This record gives sequence, C-alpha cells and structure tokens, in this order.
Amino acid sequence: MGYIMEVWGFAWDDVAERGDDIDALIDRIRRDGVFWGSADHASASGDEFRAGLDAAGRAWGDPALGDRLQNRPELTGVDRDDYPLVGGYRAAEAAALDLTAGPDLDDDPGVATLRRLLRVAVRRDSDLATIYT
Repeated sequence: MGYIMEVWGFAWDDVAERGDDIDALIDRIRRDGVFWGSADHASASGDEFRAGLDAAGRAWGDPALGDRLQNRPELTGVDRDDYPLVGGYRAAEAAALDLTAGPDLDDDPGVATLRRLLRVAVRRDSDLATIYT
C-alpha cells in the first residue's frame, strides 16, 4: 500500500464554517479547488518521506513544514492523527518560504515535487491545501 499527498490550489477564506467532518472538507477541496499535483511514497518509505519534509522545512525557513502539510487544525478546523489528513498553507506563508535553499534536497523526488508545487502557490499568490491519504 502507498500514500499520496495531493496538492490543491484552494482558498481557505472560502471555508466559512469549519467543523470536524474530514470527509466533507476533502470533498469541498476536491470540488472547489484546483488540482496542482501530488507526491507519493510506499508505506515502507513513509519515515523517509516525512524526514525529507522535515529537512526541507529547516532549509526553507519553516521547521513545521511537514506538520503543516499533514495536519493543520488551526487552518482546517479538523485535528487528526490518522489518515486521511488535511493541511496546507496560506499564500503569504508559502511566499515567506525560501524555496531556493537546499537545492540538494531535490534528490528526494517527493521534496522536489513539493518545492515545485509550493512555487506554484507563490507564483499564483494562492493558498494551497494538501490531502494526505
């Protein structure tokens, strides 16, 4: 079994009411958002994937990057410790990342993909949502 982190352009301000229904939130993101891409990994490489996110976060100036992409209750209204998980960034938060730092991190395909998708958010001045299943 594998896992996938979908990345969507999604305006968090459009979610007027946040609740604890993860399925409804995921449906809303997939209905109203714009799919930008995804990063995936096998079950056996999950620790490696998350370690790559942690390294990228330290390099890009947000040590909480991995956590924010996986579970963001202050943004989503949903706090979970099991899949599926929903996270994301507001446009200004993505713009504050130093996405030029740590070019050697692109040896990790998941990190390279997420760097590219975060750059999309910055270019479009858009919030993004992640769905990790």
